[in-house]
Amino acid sequence: MADFLPFYVVMVVGIPETIVVLLLGFQLFNDHISFKHAFIASILASLNNYFIRYVGVAFGVHTLITISTIILVCYLLTKKNVWKIASATMSGLVVMLAIQVSEFLIIKVLAIETTISNQPWLNILIMLPEVIIMGIIFYVARKRKFALFNSNAFEIKN
Repeated sequence: MADFLPFYVVMVVGIPETIVVLLLGFQLFNDHISFKHAFIASILASLNNYFIRYVGVAFGVHTLITISTIILVCYLLTKKNVWKIASATMSGLVVMLAIQVSEFLIIKVLAIETTISNQPWLNILIMLPEVIIMGIIFYVARKRKFALFNSNAFEIKN
């Protein structure tokens, strides 16, 4: 079962994470999503994530449902190709996952003993460097016009 987190933690962590995941993911796919659309998608996905966690679904299922919500909301807002949105979202999530694993390893190496479920505010503290690092990666990628993939390949030519 997914850990139940207080509403403020889910929102304070979910909104900035989702915004940078979307901005970075679309940049890596040589595309763009407006900050407004990323913000709306992040609010709706975070609310959805909170209620799914509250219901008590199996571990990992809440993540899949939240990712599906992000993709659906982005599609409804932007009307871009759903494969382009899904690919961009997943690429941003892969970068976030790599940073989260690095943070986890650093915490383990430093032997910091803490239980996040007993101290939910630690989620916010752990999220801050992650969002800052992803924001820096996004800024550099955008400034240098760096993209891993040209998403125009997803476009159907008539």
